[in-house]
Amino acid sequence: MNEMTGSHWKKIGIVSSVLLLVGLLAVMYAPLIDSQVLGFLHDDGVYAIVANALAAGKGFTLPHVPGSLAQIKYPIVYPLLLALGWLLNPVFPANLPVLHWLTTGIGIAGIGVLAWYLRAVKACSVIISVLIAILVAFNFFFLFYATSLMSEAPYFLLSLLTVFVAEKYLQKPSRKWLVVTVALSALAFHVRTIGFVLVGAIWLFLILQKRWKESALYLLGALACTVLPWGLWVKGHLPAPDAFNYPLVYVYGGYAPEYAINAPHDPIIFMQAVVEKGILPLFDAALLLMFPLLTNQFGSVPMLLTFLGFIGAALLLAKGLFHLRIRQFSVSGLYVTFYLMVTAGWLYPGQAARFLLMILPWLWLYFFQFMQNGCVNTSRFKMRMKQALLIVFVAFVTIWPSVQGYQLLHRMRANHWLEPSGQAASLWPDYQAAFEFIRAKTNSNDRVAGIWDPAVYLYTQRPSFGLFTSALQPVKGQITAESVNRLFNSLRHYGVDYVLDEPFLLNQELKAPHNPVVEVLKSQYPKAFQPVYQSPHQWITVYKLTDKSLAPTRGSLRE
Repeated sequence: MNEMTGSHWKKIGIVSSVLLLVGLLAVMYAPLIDSQVLGFLHDDGVYAIVANALAAGKGFTLPHVPGSLAQIKYPIVYPLLLALGWLLNPVFPANLPVLHWLTTGIGIAGIGVLAWYLRAVKACSVIISVLIAILVAFNFFFLFYATSLMSEAPYFLLSLLTVFVAEKYLQKPSRKWLVVTVALSALAFHVRTIGFVLVGAIWLFLILQKRWKESALYLLGALACTVLPWGLWVKGHLPAPDAFNYPLVYVYGGYAPEYAINAPHDPIIFMQAVVEKGILPLFDAALLLMFPLLTNQFGSVPMLLTFLGFIGAALLLAKGLFHLRIRQFSVSGLYVTFYLMVTAGWLYPGQAARFLLMILPWLWLYFFQFMQNGCVNTSRFKMRMKQALLIVFVAFVTIWPSVQGYQLLHRMRANHWLEPSGQAASLWPDYQAAFEFIRAKTNSNDRVAGIWDPAVYLYTQRPSFGLFTSALQPVKGQITAESVNRLFNSLRHYGVDYVLDEPFLLNQELKAPHNPVVEVLKSQYPKAFQPVYQSPHQWITVYKLTDKSLAPTRGSLRE
């Protein structure tokens, strides 16, 4: 009876600790939500637009794109969630707090589930469980994406729940929990399609346990709920490439065309690219995420730390192979392995930290396990001292960067900065003025081209055309005058009436005072661009396209 009472109070203590953590995080996260700015991460604007279309009964479409393409790049679960926000308050941007809290609340809930998972499944001490949860919650990148209209927070929660259920309840045969695992796997996949690695990890886990029937049932159920319906949807709505739609297909035509364009086709060059643009950036990103005080957050990681990262990865790989040999494997271990393999092969070095954010809890868990030979709570004095020293070290190298990151993000959101330095503090007021000009001086069906086409649509309700650097189609692998010629023809084909010349931002960093795509278009077709407006601080110029004819082309448009 006493043991049962003690266990009961222990559970109450854990639940109370998790709820207290969640409440504190809600208070801390609230000032980081921007009530005015949306669309300057691109994906955030796309999610909001698709959610609005769903709420308005227009279907799973991209109404801001010429021709109103179907959404075939980002799955439906997160837009469905945001659609609730549009139903609660359909007035933009007044509904931004509602939309943001639907995302931020999920991110905070994910931190609570993480603390519970580490304690209940991984048998970590309460101190280590809460410490890892805090390290993730106050990581600058987690703060940034959990308070943005991005799918990281929902995927973080659903992927964690999937692993939680799989590791806690699938250790023994259970038809009920198998169904629950299939459902959670499907939800995670339909937030971010990289969730297919969850399916592979759980299926392989059941295979390695020689649970053949369950593995077959799980795989069939998961595929029927994930890859099959999504694949059919994409195949049925994939736009056929032609001479004019390259900019739209590249950005909105799904991941397959984008990857096919970016990835080298030669096997040797591809493997070199995987090392240089896949594996090495992941090492650097892991060090940046975990030990920002030891690295330069806005620069390169020292080679010594990268070398230490290689050593650490080799040790983890050796440990993983050893555990497979002695049959001590877990769903989370397989998931992290598959996740790293896929992200390394994606060849997107600029987003490495964003990718690793989803498995940051396990990176910290492996670190603590490696440093103290397991995080299982123990009463031995030496182990307690070792744990205390380790916590002090981690706190020393992470607390101050976390505080600085929080302060930086708070300044950005409170002042509506589009880049972190504040040097372009007047950029957002200029965008507001330019959007007001477009609303007041153009027709409702006029089409506007700019870098942040989702933002253009959200704030002006004008159809928009993306003019990011990817809009220039390479000709025989090179950006040439013919590439510019093709883009100009795309603009005319889709009836673009106005073009925004705006600063070029990449990953919230101001790269150039003018959009290089617009600059090269103006240099090749100077008479086609008539300036009609310049913003108060001269950040943005609006041009009217006066040339309505297609330019002559040289060579095949399909080269």
